[in-house]
Amino acid sequence: YGLSPANYGEFGGNPSEAKVEALIRAILSRPGVRALLVNSPITNNTRTDEVARGIIRSVREFGVNPETFPIVIRMAGVNDKEAARLLAEAGIMCLGEEATMEDAVANMAARLLEDPRTGEHEG
Repeated sequence: YGLSPANYGEFGGNPSEAKVEALIRAILSRPGVRALLVNSPITNNTRTDEVARGIIRSVREFGVNPETFPIVIRMAGVNDKEAARLLAEAGIMCLGEEATMEDAVANMAARLLEDPRTGEHEG
């Protein structure tokens, strides 16, 4: 899709909201970051609602507007319905287990090319 990662981070186990917030904050603080993709496949023990809260806190702390700064979350696992609800309320796209990683990247690429003023794709 012509994208290159500006950073990579990984969380596993059952990270707290604070740990997720710190990781996302570190990623968002890097120069040149134009979008955020969180790809968390189905997990057995990770509380996705805690992950969602950490993402939301970081995004708000940085003053990131999800309407103009593409954020795509692909996440499934414990409490994923609550996580999806929290992210939706924050205006952040959350894809569930039916979406592949490629689906998430394709969605982010399309959003990066979209002109937020018109909703049309740049040529």
